[in-house]
Amino acid sequence: MKKTFLVFSLMVIGIFLLGLIYSDPYGSRSNNTSDNSISQVTPPVSDIVKFVDDMNGANDTIALRLRGWKPKRGPLGGPAGTSPNWFQGNSTVFNAFEGPATGYVAANYNNVTGTNTIDLWLISPNVNGAAGDTLSFYSRSPDASTFPDSIRVYWASNGDTIPGSGSFVELGKFKVSTAGWTESRYILPSAGATGRFAINYRVANGGPSGTNSDFIGVDFIRLLGPAAAPVVCNYTWSTQVSGTTALLYSVKTVSNSVGWAAGAGGVVRRTTDGGTTWGNGNPNPGVITGDIYNIEALDANTAFVTTSPGATFIYKTTNGGTNWTQVYTIAGGFINTIKMVSATNGYAFGDVLAGNWLMLKTTDGGSTWTTLATVAGTGDGRNNCLQITGNDMWFGTGQNTVWHSTNLGLNWTSATVTGITGQVTGIQFNSATVGLVGGATMSKSTDGGTTWALLAASGTGTISGIEGSGNDYWYVRGTTIYRSTDVGASWTLSHTQTAAQNDISLVADVNTCMVGWSCGASGTISKMTGSPVGINDPVNQIPSAYSLMQNYPNPFNPTTNITFALPIAGNVELKIYDITGKEVASLVNTYVNAGTHSVSFDASAYASGIYIYKISTGSFTDSKKMVLIK
Repeated sequence: MKKTFLVFSLMVIGIFLLGLIYSDPYGSRSNNTSDNSISQVTPPVSDIVKFVDDMNGANDTIALRLRGWKPKRGPLGGPAGTSPNWFQGNSTVFNAFEGPATGYVAANYNNVTGTNTIDLWLISPNVNGAAGDTLSFYSRSPDASTFPDSIRVYWASNGDTIPGSGSFVELGKFKVSTAGWTESRYILPSAGATGRFAINYRVANGGPSGTNSDFIGVDFIRLLGPAAAPVVCNYTWSTQVSGTTALLYSVKTVSNSVGWAAGAGGVVRRTTDGGTTWGNGNPNPGVITGDIYNIEALDANTAFVTTSPGATFIYKTTNGGTNWTQVYTIAGGFINTIKMVSATNGYAFGDVLAGNWLMLKTTDGGSTWTTLATVAGTGDGRNNCLQITGNDMWFGTGQNTVWHSTNLGLNWTSATVTGITGQVTGIQFNSATVGLVGGATMSKSTDGGTTWALLAASGTGTISGIEGSGNDYWYVRGTTIYRSTDVGASWTLSHTQTAAQNDISLVADVNTCMVGWSCGASGTISKMTGSPVGINDPVNQIPSAYSLMQNYPNPFNPTTNITFALPIAGNVELKIYDITGKEVASLVNTYVNAGTHSVSFDASAYASGIYIYKISTGSFTDSKKMVLIK
């Protein structure tokens, strides 16, 4: 469950607190109807979640204790006792706001005995809050009486964990809704790098009868910061020496440092130093036969290619191309594109075979592939013309149509692309709804591919590859590469090569700017790098110390980048673990040169929650938390 346990508040001071409990208890024993939370609305898309803490299932109370769970009882606090006063929610009372039915925390007046006055505190772990940040959470009560339970919210910028101490400043108070889950928001008055929020449940002077009349639930707690201003990037292109003159059909960017390219005659080229040098990615030929029409890669070691000389094949390498293994073949078919959505799961799209479009799936890292049931079709598809974003999949065909699935290939719909009369040779959706396709012309969809409208595109020839992010799009057409910053409304020349380009592959770098390569005829390869305006690109500098940076973006869905710095070369392991400590992915397990490196992690196949990524190299180890929100 995605309970974003953002920052909890502080408390009021000594006798002032006491006076509030008795003179204005503002609890389930009072019919005070005031409510000074600042809003009860769904957070705008522009909000950035700055802190998340998982509170799933049966681990709730244990996790809360570890994070700083603090109960307080009696007029002066009294002993906390050994039983939790905040506990896992009860689905027989009501279901959680989000996630598993019991996946929320709750407090119950009847759960505490020995006093008529209760003062329960739920205190967050340390969070780095800034003045103006917003605490958001949902609460509710099943009590239909005129005395619903209520809570107060506090903030301690100094990280105090003592309930009711003078460090805690009250942010507000409100009645818990009896009509269902309701959001409340509070603004932080001050910054605190180690600050804590607290939620304070107060009850005094008896209360209404009924087993659940004193029950409140709290769920989906988040610390929200204002959206960062969009990063303005300067982009430059440079021509690189690929080491081959072969026709290159396909290129794959893994990170700023790692890229692969492949083409005619089984040629594979690979770089691990940002393109300064391109080495032979198929130095022991004989396994791969024929031309390579598409290449996919997970990292510097693991890659996949597809060829179709009479039959169609998929090959895989796990050692940087030194050796390739044939992992799939089917007679009479033609595979156009391979896409891995995680270290284990991936898809391959091919031409119509036996009356149906060919779609393959792997769940074991590409070692085996199975055929998915698809829809009937006619004609053929195009190389490098499959995109997968979350649960959405699109592929283009030679018959001016685009097929779309919203559930990873279980069901498909197709649409004729207005403005393109022949082949769809490039496709890119920067969101689930807005995307561009290209061929002899270009068209745009704003509804996921159901309808299309012709766009004015620059240049001449076939648009053979499209990439993008946000409002930015790039496409290759002939020897030129064009860029749009307004979702295709206008285009400017970005780069010119000496030979026609066939493909382009871009990813987000750690500075949020895009980075990647294009490839084409005569072995031509060009690299695009981006840097925020006013910031120098340090990629060629050798760091002075080991470091593991916070992944970006964070939270993320479904991809994020992890950057680490090595002052000296060495064997590096970079692994992903779930919150229970179970390893779920291995991103790096190889010898890595000194420098700053970025690795992409695609979590499309994983559930929402908190994950830990850990690096080990030589005597250096470090780990950080990241949050997947779907």
